[in-house]
Amino acid sequence: MNDFFEEYKDELKEYDFISKKKLEYEFNRWKAGLGKRLKLSVDEIITLHCIKEKARKNRGE
Repeated sequence: MNDFFEEYKDELKEYDFISKKKLEYEFNRWKAGLGKRLKLSVDEIITLHCIKEKARKNRGE
């Protein structure tokens, strides 16, 4: 759990705890191959997209 916050701390620095947890939840759903579940703000959607792109680059996709 804390690995997510450590790995993406630059992207998450502007968000409060609840928003960070929402982004973590949606990221974990994406990693598991599931669709989106929560309603996110525009800024949260953009941040989640950046986190996904960074994860893809780290995995070598």
